[in-house]
Amino acid sequence: MPQPIIVVMVKAPRAGEVKTRLVPPLSESDAASLATCFAQDTVLNAQLLVSSVLVAYAPADARNDLQPILAADLLWFEQDGPNLGERLDSVAEHVSSLGFSPDILIIPSFQSFVAYCEPAHTSGRVCAVGCPTSKAPA
Repeated sequence: MPQPIIVVMVKAPRAGEVKTRLVPPLSESDAASLATCFAQDTVLNAQLLVSSVLVAYAPADARNDLQPILAADLLWFEQDGPNLGERLDSVAEHVSSLGFSPDILIIPSFQSFVAYCEPAHTSGRVCAVGCPTSKAPA
């Protein structure tokens, strides 16, 4: 039976590049620190639920920034695609190619309350939690 996996979508927590809508009142450095905390908390909480957690990171060199601040026993995948939909599809295809369960939970590294599931190319379901640009299927 294939194992479950949780995918955490993470941007490198760089000042001036993350949580920019919070600047001001936060400084760019404080916003980056907040993004770091969200990433760490999200990954740690995911590890409490399943043994396999994949960090889908952006931009291409983000792993250099993320590896020192996140847990050591993670799987890594560079997000691929020009928009969120294509990046989610590439993550789902990658996870499927690794032999994990076709039911995939994908979460962003920020707090959220919205969740929905839709069919994936992997013949399972992709569940996205709190993606602000996504809409639940009709």
